[in-house]
Amino acid sequence: MHDRYGMVVGSTGGSGAPNIRVEGLSVFDYGDGISFDSQGDTNWSIKNVHVRYSRDDCIENDFLNSGTIDSSFFDGCYSGMSSQSYYTPTQDGSNNLVVIKNSLMRLQDMDQAYSGPIPNGNPLWKWDALGPKLALYNNVFRADSKPWESSSDGIRETMAPPAGKLADCQNNVMVWLGPGAFPYSFPLTFNGKTCFTIMTGQAGLDYWNNAVAQWQANHPTTLPDIGPPIVSMFSPGLTGSTTLTGTVTLTATAVDDRAVAGVQFRLNGQSIGAEVTTESPSTKYSLSWDSHVMANGTYTLTATARDASGNTTTSAGVTVTVSN
Repeated sequence: MHDRYGMVVGSTGGSGAPNIRVEGLSVFDYGDGISFDSQGDTNWSIKNVHVRYSRDDCIENDFLNSGTIDSSFFDGCYSGMSSQSYYTPTQDGSNNLVVIKNSLMRLQDMDQAYSGPIPNGNPLWKWDALGPKLALYNNVFRADSKPWESSSDGIRETMAPPAGKLADCQNNVMVWLGPGAFPYSFPLTFNGKTCFTIMTGQAGLDYWNNAVAQWQANHPTTLPDIGPPIVSMFSPGLTGSTTLTGTVTLTATAVDDRAVAGVQFRLNGQSIGAEVTTESPSTKYSLSWDSHVMANGTYTLTATARDASGNTTTSAGVTVTVSN
């Protein structure tokens, strides 16, 4: 699933597509959201694009070209953007420039991560030492946890703008909803201008939600909601004990191209508890359930996610034991 592409930009024969513009695209549940996968993809641009739940890079620019991202929403990225060469010889893109403006980007821990411990997510930027410069204007970024980083040199995988690559910066907001104080050092000013404002807690969440609502109001969709949700058991499943004693918390991860309306937990196909309609934290749906209502024994626990259009998906089952 990580090697599935929402869109690969290029041309037959690999010569690339200079000055290509991607506009009005919606992508849900792919690896890379949009990949500029040719050296000839120079001066690309992205506008009014919505990438939802991208299991690798939301944007891949690994030939280190110049490009512009405008008025787009990247809602759930394992990694935000890559400009990290994966071939030899490495193209020198250090004189190029990537501009990101008026856009939203939220990092997402993935239950089925690309690499490393599960679950995890990667930082906002994966950048090459020969990668392009970066200019950031009027964007809102969000992180709910500290991502897993396989390098810590400030450029190859980094939350803050890659070291030495920031060309210009004004009026960006970084929303931190993870535990404790914001654990990174971001440039608060740049050339006398406000570069980043850090927001946390409820004020940060409210700011993010308002930015999302404004983006959605400015980008209404007429596409029918035909995509079913994605759902998996998180605890018990990836984490937590499979022995259920007394009152337990059951948690599923669920996401939809629009929105999840509710998640119903079941044992051997029989509903337990009420459908969970509140998402907290991001993409997690939890039920506090008294296991005394079931006889001791072994059961198959599942979760069924439903969207507002009635599309449903049932997770793979997890074998659990009720023991009271």
